[in-house]
Amino acid sequence: MASLTQAPQVILDRWKRQVRGAVFLVALAAASAMAAAVMLGFLSAALFLFTLGLYGVIIACLIEAGLFLFAALVLLGLYAVLAARLGRKDRRMKAAAVR
Repeated sequence: MASLTQAPQVILDRWKRQVRGAVFLVALAAASAMAAAVMLGFLSAALFLFTLGLYGVIIACLIEAGLFLFAALVLLGLYAVLAARLGRKDRRMKAAAVR
């Protein structure tokens, strides 16, 4: 009878470990994303100062804006590809569910 009363506690302990691990991974991912954002900020500032010294203010601003535009277009393309892939997967799953 003791094993029946301990079974829920064993399940709860396992869930607690899994949740603790998931929370740790999310915190680690958030810290990594924050560090990457800071790094990109410093790289952007360094590039701006480098091009400022070579070409002047207007060209440095245009180069920086062009890089951010390029990054935005790449991310937009990635989003479109992933959205199309998810759409195809949803249609396949709905078609399989109808059968």
